[in-house]
Amino acid sequence: MIQVRLKNPKIIITPVTQEEIDNGFTWGTLYVLYKNQSGEIEIGIPEMINHFPTTANMSGLENATEKAFFCNGGSKLVELSSKINDRPIYSICPTDDRKVEEYEVINGVDVNLGDVLNGTFKVSSQNKKRTI
Repeated sequence: MIQVRLKNPKIIITPVTQEEIDNGFTWGTLYVLYKNQSGEIEIGIPEMINHFPTTANMSGLENATEKAFFCNGGSKLVELSSKINDRPIYSICPTDDRKVEEYEVINGVDVNLGDVLNGTFKVSSQNKKRTI
């Protein structure tokens, strides 16, 4: 028997500030990326926790010391990538169990994903050149 593994679709995300979350941006889905105890980066979807807890992949978030919120903007973020220069836009390759397998920056704001998760890089409302 031949086993075929389909490649998971890429996720296009960009970090968002707490202010943006509080103001209820509506053009994308809120994601949280966080490091688990093994150092792997997990992909969680807070909005799904009440309906599909397993799919939401939020277990362990409360213990994560490195985490950040992101907007999954999909093709809209790809279209805007040349205009967004205040934060990185990542193309994430997820594993079947919702971990980051690999990623690349697609808009030229070359910031390591680990720097966003550990707080070294933060989107600053004072430094914004374009508001998304």
